[in-house]
Amino acid sequence: MKLTADLLVSAQAVLGVDLIPDDSAAMAELRGAFGDRTFQLFEHGLLVFEPDADPETSGNFARLMITAQWADEAKTSLAADEIVALDPSSDMIARLDAQALANVRTVNHALTRDLVVNDPVFATRFHLVTASSVSAFVPDLADTLSVIRGLPETGGRFEQ
Repeated sequence: MKLTADLLVSAQAVLGVDLIPDDSAAMAELRGAFGDRTFQLFEHGLLVFEPDADPETSGNFARLMITAQWADEAKTSLAADEIVALDPSSDMIARLDAQALANVRTVNHALTRDLVVNDPVFATRFHLVTASSVSAFVPDLADTLSVIRGLPETGGRFEQ
């Protein structure tokens, strides 16, 4: 999704990200891989915004997706890492699955302790855990945050 000028200013102010200009040499390759989007770089890699297709939000929200991480400490190249996309909405998971992205594993479930213990996708910890607009939708925010705290690896981060 392309951000409007107002949303772009807000994203830059809140997230501390840098816009990849449309005339950048990398844009042709990025558009070829991901479509026409607003691409932003931040300290951990490449970000894109995906529209939230939930009919209850009337398209007023977007999901922030980390698409690639820095491949080296000098931050000279990006490497697509494995992404686990967790969503209780079967429609959202179906839309993501339809894109057939090689580095994305989808889990159609709400985040629960039982899921983290029993689903093999959670056997290893994550570099970065992100959440978008979830705090208003979980039945027990304190418990969910407690589960989230256990997901990042040592030195990993949680961003909302």
